[in-house]
Amino acid sequence: MTIEGDRSAGPEPHRASPVASSDDHIDQDGLFGAVVCPLIRPELKAALANMELWEHKLPPGEAFPGHPDLPRPLLVFSFNCGEDADIRAQLTDTFRRCRNVQAAFSDLIVHFCDLPPEKDLYIRKPKGRAPKFGNKSGPNWQFYESMRMMRDKAQFVLLMEVDCQPLHPGWLRPLAQTCQRNPDAWVIGAHYSGASPLPWHVARHINGNALYQVGSDSFWAFINDTLWPWMHDYIATYDPDLAYDCAWEMFLNRDEMAYGGHYDWIVSRDILHRFKLTDTIVNIGGHAEQSGWYAWTREDLLRRFTGATVVHGPVTESIRHVRGRLAVGKAESDGIAEHGPNWLQFLNDAAERRYKRSIWVPVDGFRPGERISVHAAIDAGPEHSALLEIHDASGRSLVHAWLAPADSWIDPRLEMDLTDRHGFLTLTISIPNTAPAPGYVKVRDLVVTLSDGHGASNSLHDFFW
Repeated sequence: MTIEGDRSAGPEPHRASPVASSDDHIDQDGLFGAVVCPLIRPELKAALANMELWEHKLPPGEAFPGHPDLPRPLLVFSFNCGEDADIRAQLTDTFRRCRNVQAAFSDLIVHFCDLPPEKDLYIRKPKGRAPKFGNKSGPNWQFYESMRMMRDKAQFVLLMEVDCQPLHPGWLRPLAQTCQRNPDAWVIGAHYSGASPLPWHVARHINGNALYQVGSDSFWAFINDTLWPWMHDYIATYDPDLAYDCAWEMFLNRDEMAYGGHYDWIVSRDILHRFKLTDTIVNIGGHAEQSGWYAWTREDLLRRFTGATVVHGPVTESIRHVRGRLAVGKAESDGIAEHGPNWLQFLNDAAERRYKRSIWVPVDGFRPGERISVHAAIDAGPEHSALLEIHDASGRSLVHAWLAPADSWIDPRLEMDLTDRHGFLTLTISIPNTAPAPGYVKVRDLVVTLSDGHGASNSLHDFFW
């Protein structure tokens, strides 16, 4: 077991000239050397659970099968805080008990970054003046110190947060092969491939859960001389919310970079090839997935991303959200008295009366040429009505219709022909606050139907369950 502070532990980095890689030849310059898990104290339980998952369901396997001469990767847990004997003991005990995990890794390192208070902040809802190192100084500096600690211990490392998980057993080997195929890369990772829209200036950024060549002197020259100073100047001057994994994309997307002769752009052109995408790592950790508006199963991910090995973001083991071809997400509601599979009753005197839920087609998404229709009836007094709306993933209203008691059925007034591709849509049912008086309102017999334009359709009769 490695005692923290002994920074000579672990394999010495190799710097051989790059040569072609294959399963039979291991290029020492692209050697995969560690899995590094950055953590804060409250995430210890999740880290222990991850080791148990690797032990019993998703064993890491060998990184270099057939090469007993090569060192196995290290397993590293790196905390933002100072030394904590209890944390160290719990991780050490679990590692010793997990035989499959022990067989895959050469050693366990439990590291404590001991960040000073001004560098250990994560302010999600900032108020007032931003702190010196920004609102995300904690994750930013924890990344820097964790990678710096690994500089003399490995060539390539995988940064793997606790909300990442492998998709299949034997997951170390594909990661090692990815490093072998890209021995000149500094960063190898994934864009966001989930269902949420992203602002254009960071839509192509490589998520922080990635492979980093920490054993490369040129990588550290870039970090220390270019990116890190620029990032903190940008944080202090323009955006205190900037995160380390978005910094390079923001650097490239500045207005002044539109001028082809700008010095920073000339320098950037020479190193763009150092930042590479891989299908080995998948990032679906967006707002839609985190909030429950969209769900991925392991099978969905392997269908959509056939080369995937590690995923960042929530993965569900359940398929209860799937209803035929359609799927439904987490519901948001205000002022609901009770509901059944295809009906709901609003509270008579609630200030807000609204029900909102997402719908999608797993893996494929909604496609142009398809049609969505919503049918329902309402029981209410003559002065009440319900508003039905469909929004896209960005919150833009695509279609709406009013449902009044005299209508009974609204067919075909709430129908929409899709002209664009959509990851998911949301259906909202609300009672307007302009109603003259509180009263009884029940929406019933709701059916959502998706038609493909060729006679095939799928109807959802239990939208509220």
